[in-house]
Amino acid sequence: MKARIGITAAAIVAMTAAGLLYWNGRPAPAAEAADAGTVATAEVVKTDLADTRTLQGALGYGTSRQVKGQSGTVTWLPATGVTITRGEQLVRVDDRPVSLFYGDLPLYRELSDPRTTGRDVVVVADNLRALGYAVGGLGGNAKAPRYTEVLIAAVKRWQRDTGRPENGVIGTADVIVLPGEVRVDSLAVQTGDAAAATLMGVTPTKKVITVRAEPGDAAAVKAGTAVTLTLPDGATTPGTVTAVGTALSTDGESGSGPQTLAVTVTADDPAAVAAFDAGAVSVEVTSATRQGVLAVPVGSLLALSEGGHAVQLADGTLVAVETGLFARGLVEVTGTGLAEGQTVVTTS
Repeated sequence: MKARIGITAAAIVAMTAAGLLYWNGRPAPAAEAADAGTVATAEVVKTDLADTRTLQGALGYGTSRQVKGQSGTVTWLPATGVTITRGEQLVRVDDRPVSLFYGDLPLYRELSDPRTTGRDVVVVADNLRALGYAVGGLGGNAKAPRYTEVLIAAVKRWQRDTGRPENGVIGTADVIVLPGEVRVDSLAVQTGDAAAATLMGVTPTKKVITVRAEPGDAAAVKAGTAVTLTLPDGATTPGTVTAVGTALSTDGESGSGPQTLAVTVTADDPAAVAAFDAGAVSVEVTSATRQGVLAVPVGSLLALSEGGHAVQLADGTLVAVETGLFARGLVEVTGTGLAEGQTVVTTS
């Protein structure tokens, strides 16, 4: 039966323990051959090997993003932990709602003139359309979408429905544009504070596992890589790497820790992590596999003085080998005359 084996950081100290040998293509002299009665042996096996490493991560909602306000006085704030979706108010300033719109471009100017064109017009139109308002064709020019009378009428209906003055003017203080729905992670102000400050921290609403991986480990994964997660209660569930950061940072308050990259992983089944607000999660990553290869214990490898490696058969014959994948005490080997079921000398 084939076995799937995972990787270990196997040092080849065992090789040097066997001594430096000279390869001459013939059986080792009797004086140099291992005494079969006093040494350990192992069989050459045909198996599957997997390059597997385990990284440690933390379950949470990912990196918090700071939301800033503008002039006025904060009169209402959401509770931490709640989810805010498109069109809902993130905060009230001067007792007027500041709504969440989705998009990648913040409103950077007031929109009021029907002749105004630009991508910010599209942000307003897309959000009002998604909220059920008829916004028209924006002037029919995709390269210069316009703040048309039809869109202005839609803005007025939205203003009426949300308790704003119905003037068809939408400004930078009326909405906050973020990539999607958010979870309120923390509050930075209280009601009565000035709104021209950082108001709160928000995160995505989907739980993720964040791994701080050293560059060598991060290089073994890429977005889309399938992983196995071990949850805080010991249960396992499949997951997927969704992002690998490119900016190195140093862990620890002293700044003296190793430099790491952020690797983001999600559970394939969100219900599997629903019971945990936070916790440590082990992430098992398999970055390479070899199927049906010959393998021997790492302790069977002998370092040749002229370079390369060999294994010693039970009768003392040395067989030159090329090594492949190392995995949990085994190493993939190929060599002329080497076959499954042969006995090799190894360290005990």
